[in-house]
Amino acid sequence: MSFDDAKGRLDHAAELLALRWQDTQAEWDDRKRTEVEDEFLRPLFSNVTSAMSALDRLRDVLARAERDCRPDA
Repeated sequence: MSFDDAKGRLDHAAELLALRWQDTQAEWDDRKRTEVEDEFLRPLFSNVTSAMSALDRLRDVLARAERDCRPDA
């Protein structure tokens, strides 16, 4: 699986979770829901964003390393 594939899958999963959470919020509106959101979902979405940025950087570093290691480089 390429970095772009992994990033796409991660992005899609996060989008689906966000949509499902929106549906849940309409039905579940109490203190516990807010706790779940604050304790788990907000950090999760933040981590997903960080992971996607890290995948971009890692892809660039590996592409540069691959270019630098070619015999014609």
